[in-house]
Amino acid sequence: MNKKLIFVYGSLKRNFENHYVIEKAKYKCKAKTLECFDMFKEDCANYPYLLQRTTPKSYNVKGEVYEVYGDDILNRLDAFEDAPNYYERHTIKVKIYGGKIKKVEAYFMKEQKIPKDKDPLEEWIEDKNSFLSEFEKYYKERIS
Repeated sequence: MNKKLIFVYGSLKRNFENHYVIEKAKYKCKAKTLECFDMFKEDCANYPYLLQRTTPKSYNVKGEVYEVYGDDILNRLDAFEDAPNYYERHTIKVKIYGGKIKKVEAYFMKEQKIPKDKDPLEEWIEDKNSFLSEFEKYYKERIS
């Protein structure tokens, strides 16, 4: 059976809105990227995106690592992230508790949307009180 480690940094994290997509994977630990990346909040939704680039304002992005066995969850994640059309999955290194370095896969936005008026984020904290969050909740209930 094929095992992969997946790094999630946004709405897929535990207790976040889209965690249901990865909930059958085994949670391993919190982590942060070894390399610095730019992460921005999507303007028209309540989730972030990661860019595969480093700037003077980039951070070691904080997130969670999950262990995925087989292709079922991975295929579900790829479909959710619309990979490889909207996001692409790349191998990166993260530092976990105790300082160990692990190779993981993470999703990066394919198109380089670079906001000129925003600073990158170090950690995604979902805005549960935003209008967009309420709209997404309403929409989800309608299609369920």
